[in-house]
Amino acid sequence: MFADVLPGQKASKVKELQAQGKKVGMVGDGVNDAPALTQADVGFAIGAGTDVAIESADVVLMKSDPYDVVGAVELSHATLRKMHQNLWWAVGYNVIAFPLAAGVFYPFLLSPEIAALAMSGSSATRAEIGFRGAERRQKRCALQKTFGRALSAMGIANR
Repeated sequence: MFADVLPGQKASKVKELQAQGKKVGMVGDGVNDAPALTQADVGFAIGAGTDVAIESADVVLMKSDPYDVVGAVELSHATLRKMHQNLWWAVGYNVIAFPLAAGVFYPFLLSPEIAALAMSGSSATRAEIGFRGAERRQKRCALQKTFGRALSAMGIANR
């Protein structure tokens, strides 16, 4: 993490880190941050920043809270996990249901009506998986915010 880098050196610092094989995230809010936001693997613009910074970034943070960067990264990881879960659920369903419906396991057949019900059930299950993940994230975020405020009040945050 670097702070207080001169405006002309920001993009070159990002390039230097990328040359070392590192993934780089850049947070900025001004015109002088735009080249570095564009160069970074992921650019985070502060919502209250300039239009140039907002247009240059990949993610726009609606508040001026740097902790929102962590929240955005956690949300992207959780979303990717859900996508993988849904993909594997759909693949598993198709690996079992298609051969049954095609008669590969004759005399065990799956009638079109049952196949349609199973497909609807599969979609409902994937939707439920997504809702459960969102519900857990909301509870965890509420706990983190409460706990974070308590630590800040005690003066031991960011250590």
